[in-house]
Amino acid sequence: MPGFVLHHFACQVDLFRLPDAPMSESRMGSSYYAPDGTFDANKQPVYALFYTDYPERMYQCEAVIGNHLLLESSKETHLLHRQTVAQAYELPDNGKVVFPFPNMGVLQTGQYLLRYSVYNSKSQQLLAKCFGRPFTISTVNRFPGLQPTTGMTQSLATLKIPGMGIRH
Repeated sequence: MPGFVLHHFACQVDLFRLPDAPMSESRMGSSYYAPDGTFDANKQPVYALFYTDYPERMYQCEAVIGNHLLLESSKETHLLHRQTVAQAYELPDNGKVVFPFPNMGVLQTGQYLLRYSVYNSKSQQLLAKCFGRPFTISTVNRFPGLQPTTGMTQSLATLKIPGMGIRH
């Protein structure tokens, strides 16, 4: 049985830049957050302000990576090339739901993190939100080369998703 599109579910990605070096020491203009032992409605840990050099102000903390605070206002999604929203597909072999982003790229070198937000596209209700793993965009001289196509990508290629290709 072939996989099919789940028309009412979509995933949007946002891009956050990470510092080139870990931020482990206090420095002027820094805020440090620590988990307070509770979880929000999405089962994500709640972080409380531990220390700050900044005056009190309103902002939304999206995540903490080491001592680096990711603010909603610090996202750099404009650096993503191609689509930032993907339709849901069900894999035919195991029934898992995936959101493929074929040919997406980042336009500047550096360390980054993607945030994935899944919505019911009919009601615009946020269903889930999570972060991927940190990754590096290298210069041409330092690019390590393309990795072989994964089994997951080969499985997605059978669904005839536009832009989804495999390397032989």
